Amino acid sequence: EPLEGTHAFEGALLVGQRKAHVMRPTSTVEKFDKNARSWNGESKRTGKRGPNYPHFRWMRKFVGRFVRPAAPEGRPMQILDFGCGAGWVGSEAAKRVPGAVLSSFDPSPQMVEITGENAKANGIAEFHGKTGFGEAPPFGGDVEDKRYDLVISSGVVSFSPDVEAWLDGLTATVRAGGDLVVG
Repeated sequence: EPLEGTHAFEGALLVGQRKAHVMRPTSTVEKFDKNARSWNGESKRTGKRGPNYPHFRWMRKFVGRFVRPAAPEGRPMQILDFGCGAGWVGSEAAKRVPGAVLSSFDPSPQMVEITGENAKANGIAEFHGKTGFGEAPPFGGDVEDKRYDLVISSGVVSFSPDVEAWLDGLTATVRAGGDLVVG
C-alpha cells in the first residue's frame, strides 16, 4: 500500500508478518473476499474480464477435465470442488457429466457467490455452495452417503496453515472408490 505523506527517502518499504497471522482464518477470508472478482478473471478497476482471464480459464479447465464422464450406479454423479475459488474447476468437471450435482466451498463468501454464478452460467442445474475451510470441510464426513464420487482441489493446499489437518479433511470427503484430483 502506498505510504501517505512526504518522506525523506526513495525506495520500497517491505513489511512481513508471521505465517500464523497471514494464514489465520479471518485473514484468509478477508484476502479472498477482497480479490474474488479478480480471481474470476475480472479487472479490479473496470469489473470486466482482464488479460489474464484466458490463462486462468485454461488452467482450471485442464484440471477440471480429470473426471470419468459416466455417473456411477445409475445416479447423478456427486462432485465436490474443495476450495472452489471462482468455481471453474468444479464447473468444468460437472459440465462433462450430464446431470452431475456440484457442491463447492471456500472460506470466502464472495468466492462461493461467484462460483454459484459461474455454475449457473455453465448450465449446471444443481449447485450447493457453503463457506468453510479444508481442515474442517462443510461437506463430506463420517457417513459414506455424504461423501463425493469426485473431489477436485486445485491450488488450495498452499493456503492451509495445517497441511496434515487439510489432507484429513480432504480425504474425509471422498466416497470409497471415488476419484480425488489435487492440482
